Amino acid sequence: MKIIGTKIGLTLLLSLPLLIAGCEEHQTVSDTRSSEPSAASQTVQQEAANRTTKMRELAWNSISAASQETVKIDWKQAEVAEIRGDQVPFPLMDSMAEQEEIPDRLVQVTFPTTQDMMLGEIVVYLDSTSGEKIGLAPRK
Repeated sequence: MKIIGTKIGLTLLLSLPLLIAGCEEHQTVSDTRSSEPSAASQTVQQEAANRTTKMRELAWNSISAASQETVKIDWKQAEVAEIRGDQVPFPLMDSMAEQEEIPDRLVQVTFPTTQDMMLGEIVVYLDSTSGEKIGLAPRK
């Protein structure tokens, strides 16, 4: 009996370094994985960037040439945010939509202008699904 117990103990003692070495090797392999985003996440990021650019362009094309002349930045640099419909100031300018017709999710595109001190920025609201212009935020 004593010999069997000693053999089991000796076997465990000898196999312990192998178990530890196996774990260390696995850890090393895990640490050498690439931290770059996967192709799928890169595709999602690219689609989001394309959508943002498209929304900027739709908003830019929806404002008058006279308003465009007052914008201080390249339209491609406009701030874009997705907001809830209940965050939209009502009534909107350049819109026939009733408040209850405002979609639940909107894209807000903001253009800083040379007239911000007097009138405020130009803020365009677009339907987040269709890209259709909902209206403009009231300016002072």
